[in-house]
Amino acid sequence: MNDLAGLAALPEAHLQRDHRDHRSLNADLADLVVAALENWGVQRVYVCPGSRSTPLVFALARSTLPTEVLLDERSAGYALVGAARAGSLAAVVTTSGTAVANLVPGLVEADVDQLPVVVVSADRPHRLMGRGANQTIRQPALLHSLMRRQLDLDVDAILDSSVLEITIHDLQAVGAHLVGPRRGPVHLNVRFEKPLEPGPRHLRRHFMLSTSVEIEATVDDGFAKLEGELQGARRGLVVVGALPPSHHRAAIAMLRRADEAGWPVILDPVSGLSPDAFKHASDDDDDAGAAVLSPHLTKLPTLRQLLCPDMVLWLGGRTTEDDVATFLLHQQAHHDTTILQWRGGDAVVDPEGLMTRSVVGNAEDVVSDAPLPTSSLASSAHAIAHRVRDVVDATLAHHRLTEPQVAVTVVDAAARHQEAPVLFVGNSMPMRDVARFTQLRGGQRLIANRGASGIDGNFGTALGAARATRGLLWALLGDLSALHDLSGLAVLAHAAHGGDPDAPPLRGRIVVVNNEGGGIFSFLPVAALPAAVASTNDVVSRAFLTPHRFRLADVAASLGLRAIQVTTVDELRAALFDDGDTADLSLIEVCTDKGENRDFHRALDAAVDDALKAALRTLMTSTVTP
Repeated sequence: MNDLAGLAALPEAHLQRDHRDHRSLNADLADLVVAALENWGVQRVYVCPGSRSTPLVFALARSTLPTEVLLDERSAGYALVGAARAGSLAAVVTTSGTAVANLVPGLVEADVDQLPVVVVSADRPHRLMGRGANQTIRQPALLHSLMRRQLDLDVDAILDSSVLEITIHDLQAVGAHLVGPRRGPVHLNVRFEKPLEPGPRHLRRHFMLSTSVEIEATVDDGFAKLEGELQGARRGLVVVGALPPSHHRAAIAMLRRADEAGWPVILDPVSGLSPDAFKHASDDDDDAGAAVLSPHLTKLPTLRQLLCPDMVLWLGGRTTEDDVATFLLHQQAHHDTTILQWRGGDAVVDPEGLMTRSVVGNAEDVVSDAPLPTSSLASSAHAIAHRVRDVVDATLAHHRLTEPQVAVTVVDAAARHQEAPVLFVGNSMPMRDVARFTQLRGGQRLIANRGASGIDGNFGTALGAARATRGLLWALLGDLSALHDLSGLAVLAHAAHGGDPDAPPLRGRIVVVNNEGGGIFSFLPVAALPAAVASTNDVVSRAFLTPHRFRLADVAASLGLRAIQVTTVDELRAALFDDGDTADLSLIEVCTDKGENRDFHRALDAAVDDALKAALRTLMTSTVTP
């Protein structure tokens, strides 16, 4: 009772001053956070609606940072991932509570692939923690395992100049984790007191943050440590896996050396590189330069006899499928193959224990101009590349629209369209079909969420990449991925209709392959279980193939998007280009059959293996001494 009486006795002027001060303090703290975003080089901020983040929203309005409002935090989290994969740094601002939890799937992807992204979450003050306050959870703890660095900021930090100085220093330290080999997600948790709205006369407070950040040194000297061993190769081969955009320049320089020396290149599209990026204009595909091979070929036993490398240079991280690792394990067991890996971050990327040596590089690596020794695998690799290309082209040309043909057509259309610099491809079969049957061209870049390889967040990732490149949204994904992310499709529809006046209407093409369920499981061992095992409650169909009757074109149309269903290659091409008019965002649905798709893939694999066997016979005949 005494405490209540004391509170009641406080002068009204004091209560008003406290009320006014918190408005100003909140606004000042929000201005400090926005100054840090600018200092770190954030290029776009995604704002998700909420009340506790009000000071941050007004601080962004006082700045020049481009912002866009997204209705769904999960999509916003993946938009950060898409921006990072396209080489741009983006941030998200959320309110408190489950809003923060919805960022977790995208942050898992960013953590695994060491993608620099920034999370700014508004929160309740410390005094309300653990007291049952509404919409109050342990936000820093929730995200802790996914972050390179976190900073928990309380509005009271603005009051004390010495505390403020420490806070500014800490903010600069957070920014150091957005670059270098130990880069990844960072988190600012910002605690505001009510009232949250700024005063009518508040002017932006400017804070001086250093423009230089201390970056932790790389753990080694990158390419320089590989130079000596590479010179000892006689049968050299290059494998290119996932690469961050900041490392493309160094990787291209190395690939040009390999091209000159005739080292075959197994190029996975998740590298983000096309052969045109490193092949010399003077190369004659028939007898010069390195042959570029699909990672899927390593699945075929005949390749083990055609390519027996003594030295492998592995650039980047994982490949789309495990076949490359299986192939190289065989080579190590039978030919004592040395495998040297250069990767862009310090996270270990070697689940099979393949690497003889791994080194970490950075974007400033200077690659030597010294030529590599000529690889004796060049002639074999060219024979493989030409025969496989002919077989795939002929098989696709004489068959009606198939899932591999969809992949080829979408990649080709994206390459021909000047405003589609980035193609997003969803996981499961679309990514595998692109890796197996297509080849990027020109300056074309592909992005995919292969870090944790989930099927969620496709639409948000594609949005983030399109905004980062200021180009068209161009995406290929499967039906379950689309159904899993319908809230993301609503976000795209909102952006396409100009839902945020500060962001240009979103344009582009989304292709959804609908085989009415989990088509990839028809290729896995679970689909071949004996009837006595699999027939119980039809478990394989219900839990793996997951049949459904939804039509994604109908869902898209209900959201106001232009929606098209196609059944032929010509219809697909027409829908992708639409006579050159891409002034809208369209969803194109291609309906296929799982069983027919499985049989076609197996027939195509068999035809390719026959072509490899023919190449092996030719090679053996040409090397026999008369």
